[in-house]
Amino acid sequence: MKQSVEVLKAIAVTAELLGTELSEAALRAFERRLSAYSEAQALAALDKCQVELRGRLTVADVIDRISSVGGHPSANEAWALVLASRDESDTVVWTEQIAEAAGIAQPVLDAGDEIGARMAFRDAYERILRERFESPRWFP
Repeated sequence: MKQSVEVLKAIAVTAELLGTELSEAALRAFERRLSAYSEAQALAALDKCQVELRGRLTVADVIDRISSVGGHPSANEAWALVLASRDESDTVVWTEQIAEAAGIAQPVLDAGDEIGARMAFRDAYERILRERFESPRWFP
C-alpha cells in the first residue's frame, strides 16, 4: 500500500532528529520498504525510533519497532518463552511466529549450542515478522 505524505514527513523528521541524511531517492526507497505496513503502524514505529534510537536511522530499526507496535514481543522476549518451553511441566503461551522460529532453532539447541540457537532464533523470528506481518495469535 502506498504511504501517505504524513509517513514521508515522519521518515524525514525522524532521520533528521537522528542525524541521518536521506536523499530523495533514499527517502522513496525507505517509503517503499514501509509500504507493506499500515500508515498507523509506520507512524507509531517512527515515533518510537525518535525516542529509543541514538544513532543513524535504518529501515530495520523501523520494522523492528513495527513488530512491537503490532503486539509481538521483541526477539529477546520471545527467546525467553522458547527457553521456558523446554520445561514440560510449565505451560507456555506463545505466537505462531515464535513457534515457527523455535522450530528452526531447535536443532542447534538440541546440539547444545544455546548461543547459536538464540542467534538462529532471532534471525528467523525477525525474518518471519518482516515477511508475513500479521497480528499475533497467542496459543498455549
